[in-house]
Amino acid sequence: MSTSFNEQFDQHGAWRRGFGLRLKLLAEWMKDHELLDAGVEERLRRLEIQVRADKVMVAFVGEFSRGKSELINAIFFAGYGRRIMPASAGRTTMCPTEMGYDADVPPCLRLLPIETRLQPQALMEWRMAPEKWTRVDLDVNNPQVWDDWYAYCSRMGATLKLCDGAITTNEFLAAKIRDFSGLPVAVVPNFMNREQLELSERVFAAKQDQQPGADGLIHLGYFSGSPSHNRDFALIIPALEELLEEDLNLGLVVVGYIEAGPRLERFGKRVTRHHFQDYVNLQKLVGSVEINLMPLQFNVFTNSKSELKYFEAAAVGTISVASPSLVYARTIRHGDNGYLAQCHQWTDVIGEAVQQLGSPDMPLRGRADALSRYTGAQQLDCIRAALGLE
Repeated sequence: MSTSFNEQFDQHGAWRRGFGLRLKLLAEWMKDHELLDAGVEERLRRLEIQVRADKVMVAFVGEFSRGKSELINAIFFAGYGRRIMPASAGRTTMCPTEMGYDADVPPCLRLLPIETRLQPQALMEWRMAPEKWTRVDLDVNNPQVWDDWYAYCSRMGATLKLCDGAITTNEFLAAKIRDFSGLPVAVVPNFMNREQLELSERVFAAKQDQQPGADGLIHLGYFSGSPSHNRDFALIIPALEELLEEDLNLGLVVVGYIEAGPRLERFGKRVTRHHFQDYVNLQKLVGSVEINLMPLQFNVFTNSKSELKYFEAAAVGTISVASPSLVYARTIRHGDNGYLAQCHQWTDVIGEAVQQLGSPDMPLRGRADALSRYTGAQQLDCIRAALGLE
């Protein structure tokens, strides 16, 4: 019968302890037989310390939301009866993360300030400088620290199962709800209300009288409705940094629960930020930029999003560049009514979108698409079906 992964780890630990003991006994034997000089004694002592203190490093490397956290839970924490490493949508990290145990260090999180990315040291060097990290102590004896999120999700799930049915905004999310609850689920896509449509008409009309870059800048816009988008925005920061450095005629507008961060704030007045907006003022801001940026990680959470950001921008004549999530890949026809960009393509695709701004065809096609599919009138049949009024 084969041994489990955890058992092999335990065996390796026992071997190291035994090897350290044998080194110590060897040093004592050599000393008793007058074979141990100071140099050999020092080398044996260092080797014993190294063997006892050395840690086994196991690396898990993969794209976002490909199951790394779940694999870690399965290998190291299966016996706990619950996930120790958070694996819910939006909970995983987009940066190197190390988990470890040190008997001399209390339970804590150590966070490396993002400003260190502006310095030349490698991550391995920062690991050797604990004073540069921000430490957040964790109270492992307080169950509320660990249970709040799980309880919140459980309450939502329990509430859902008490319902007779559900309505959601795309088929991917509908399938997830069906699998979880067994309930009938109807899909009613998001759409613009009358106020949004009337405002979009005015914004679009005013935009037709202006040329892109009329104020000296071509504006890229990122519009966030919640703090959950920080990691999405992080996907395009390197591309934005490169583009802003190369083209002094580019500007960036950041709206919502997002900070531009030091890598972009260094571009001064070319980067502007607005706080969270209501949907009316948001529509005006979306219309004030030429290109709407919609980066998304690829995971269950982002694939559950609707076409909202696309059609709000299209209705005011703003071109969108989006990650090819399931919804956006189905909605946006690359080069026709918008652009799609994989993680490594953002610099090139934004550059292409900027070069094509002189042609009015794409904004017109995007607007026509939005008005033909994402208004209340277009969704009446879906709404009646969802409410059982057919």
